[in-house]
Amino acid sequence: MSLPTISRINPTSGPTTGGITAIISGTNLAGATTVTFGTVTAVPTSSTATTVSVVVPANTAGTVRVSVTTPNGTSTSIVNFTYAPIRTGFSLAYGDFLFDLPPLL
Repeated sequence: MSLPTISRINPTSGPTTGGITAIISGTNLAGATTVTFGTVTAVPTSSTATTVSVVVPANTAGTVRVSVTTPNGTSTSIVNFTYAPIRTGFSLAYGDFLFDLPPLL
């Protein structure tokens, strides 16, 4: 029985709210029971010997290590996922600095 290995994750980043589907590729992934993003655990939606599909859980902004656990053990591969904060908009409080114009309303 071989330990699972991860070669990549797609996508490699997402929002801190999670909710997107990620596909993890590697070997010995069949029967995956959990996928851990840093310290937050998610249950895979499907798995084969070479892929695991999982809905990315919410987490704080930053880069975390991803691991997959199967009945044979937990992966030790180094694959990261980056949580990016969601931008809700911006404001221009002091006008256009280049042309010294007032802000548009």
